[in-house]
Amino acid sequence: MILSKVRRELSAASDEGKRQAGLRYFREEVNLYGISASTRTALRYAIEKMPQDLRMKAMER
Repeated sequence: MILSKVRRELSAASDEGKRQAGLRYFREEVNLYGISASTRTALRYAIEKMPQDLRMKAMER
């Protein structure tokens, strides 16, 4: 449903080159997905517009 669509969009927006560059930047182990800041910001605003019950389900995963 909505969450699966968000996951598909994130997978499509991820860039392995950005992820590898970010991993070289940090000394400690971090989780990076290779997604640009503008994509993350757009996703954040989309999640904020979701109804509360769907937003809570999205945050659980």
